[in-house]
Amino acid sequence: MQVVHPASPVQVSKKKLKKCVDFVGIQIPYNRTVKLCGARKGSIFVPNLNLEANFVTDNAVTDVGFNVSITWQKTECHRVIELSDDSATGVIQSPRFPKKYPKNSVCEWWIVAPEGKRIQLEFTQINIRDKKCLNAYIAVDRSGKASYLRDDSSLLCAAHKSADVLSDGNTVNVAFAGGRRRSRGFSARYTVV
Repeated sequence: MQVVHPASPVQVSKKKLKKCVDFVGIQIPYNRTVKLCGARKGSIFVPNLNLEANFVTDNAVTDVGFNVSITWQKTECHRVIELSDDSATGVIQSPRFPKKYPKNSVCEWWIVAPEGKRIQLEFTQINIRDKKCLNAYIAVDRSGKASYLRDDSSLLCAAHKSADVLSDGNTVNVAFAGGRRRSRGFSARYTVV
């Protein structure tokens, strides 16, 4: 889990017509960017290990700038699952499932099957409140590269009650972000195929 903490309010530039002109961009799964601009204090929880942050500006205005710290914390649900049996199966779940997960829960699983095999993920229950998949979501990288790019990934949230995803190769990555609103989360069965 990566936690981005604006150490003091992020004062990159004032918003002009509700548009971020100068901002710090934090990449989140499914090739999306959270933009920090204006005065903001707090934390952003990013579920995946690969973190990309960029400062975007132009030469129109010189302003205060920003101060951001990034910390990494391993949680119980950040883990590698290595499957040695050709017919192995198991379950991954959001924290405390079927009870509500804690606020700002984030997880990432790396599931690895034997060479020449693939992994079938069956999301049997999905209960996430975010309809737009911005703060609470499940991202599945079928390529196993943990880059969560749109072409290689599936994005699941409130519109999905269940889903099936098949990996492209012998590795698959699953990232979960719970957001600020608690919900039951998800349960998924993985099977080597």
